[in-house]
Amino acid sequence: MNSERMQASELRAELRDVLNRVEYNKVRVQIHRRGKVAGVLVPLEDYELMESMLDKSDAAAARKALADLARHEWKDIRR
Repeated sequence: MNSERMQASELRAELRDVLNRVEYNKVRVQIHRRGKVAGVLVPLEDYELMESMLDKSDAAAARKALADLARHEWKDIRR
């Protein structure tokens, strides 16, 4: 997958073209402001995959927390 870097000022001037490259050419674009990465534009498919991975990670963390709670008695938890 291709990746690009651009300044925020360039993005404002070229937003339509940049969005087309992201959507149709599946390009990832890092947006820089004052020498630092301010954000990233990614194709929708990448975003959905990331969200799915985060949801699975959150679910695993919740299951672990519940299992940890089940190992303790209520009186120990209330303290």
